[in-house]
Amino acid sequence: MIKVKVLGLLVVLVLFSGCSFSFSVGSNNEVADLKLQVRTIDEETGLTLDNNELYEHLIKEVEERPESGIPNDFSLQVVDTMNEGKEDAALIFLAINRTKKPMKNITLSFTMGSKDGEMLWENEPIIMDESIYGVIQPDSAVPLLLRITPEMTELLSRLNDDNLMMKIEDFDYEVGE
Repeated sequence: MIKVKVLGLLVVLVLFSGCSFSFSVGSNNEVADLKLQVRTIDEETGLTLDNNELYEHLIKEVEERPESGIPNDFSLQVVDTMNEGKEDAALIFLAINRTKKPMKNITLSFTMGSKDGEMLWENEPIIMDESIYGVIQPDSAVPLLLRITPEMTELLSRLNDDNLMMKIEDFDYEVGE
């Protein structure tokens, strides 16, 4: 079983490499434009939406797809890879809150892989503690970074919108302020 480690701090300068797909779920329903939030741990180190390459990249993603997310639900959207081929490589997601309630201390079981059964993560616990992620406001998103190995990068290169399978189970959260 691969242990998923949520990366705590964002690297001020990150190197992006193109991901072979972008999985986005959306709806034709009228939804408010998505807003990007800075994680609490990043804010505490002085990072803002304007002074960090990763956040600048994510702002562009949100501006290009302001309807991202599932109405009245929480979802994860694959955005890109970071530092591919290096020890600190990660898959970048947007954790999106499209509910009417602020969310904190989110826990879930995450599965992602190909529909034919090759898995990157299978029922892996994800913990989004308030001390790191803050409170995700309605119609807002925060970055979620999951470490990837070179073997995982190989599978990622073969995934696309047609063969990608993502599943969130055992979702729980506290209502924030």
